[in-house]
Amino acid sequence: MRLQLDDLGMIPADYPRSFFRVSSERTGKRIADFTTAAEAHKFAIVDSGKGNRDHKVATMHMTGA
Repeated sequence: MRLQLDDLGMIPADYPRSFFRVSSERTGKRIADFTTAAEAHKFAIVDSGKGNRDHKVATMHMTGA
């Protein structure tokens, strides 16, 4: 499932502790977050077909309170 940031662009409290982030390899800018690696990789491949060929997928782990 694709995850959404809140209205201020912050990670909401209901985000899973681990998620998968698709970002631009060149700029490091966040593109989208997903609950599974398969969804993130699929999105990166489909989006790269639109001319965006510098996507990477990273596993994100939230820590703290």
